[in-house]
Amino acid sequence: MIEQRLELRRFLRRHFAVFAVMYVAGVLSLVSANFLLGLLHAPRNELAAPFFTLMGCALAWSLATFAMIRGFRWGTQALVTLLLFSGGANLIAWWQAGSGLEQKMAMGGLALALLGLLAVNSRRHREMRQRLRDYRAMRQTRAQRMRSHTR
Repeated sequence: MIEQRLELRRFLRRHFAVFAVMYVAGVLSLVSANFLLGLLHAPRNELAAPFFTLMGCALAWSLATFAMIRGFRWGTQALVTLLLFSGGANLIAWWQAGSGLEQKMAMGGLALALLGLLAVNSRRHREMRQRLRDYRAMRQTRAQRMRSHTR
């Protein structure tokens, strides 16, 4: 039990920073893209569509992050897809915005999406995902042994 706690502490000390950078950069990039596209395209009296789009992106981001933490490869693929989507949406918003605050916010959102992609592609993040997949395999092996002992 103590060894597991020490292992968890080492794992978090080594990998939590890169995970946090990727997570926060992705969330802020999605928020920026949704806000700007809603601001540029939604009618002034109708703000429900951008709100529900943001909630859908937040739900997809959370589910994909949870899947990645549980060791599923599709979670990482979904996160990369959402980062590419938010970067593209920020690029479109930058192109459509005039000069001023909207254009700077779109460039910030694009930079955050690129930072998130850089974090996902880093060696430390790849190590983290491999260890999470290994932990998942160990859990499955342990569950199979438990099932075979109960039979």
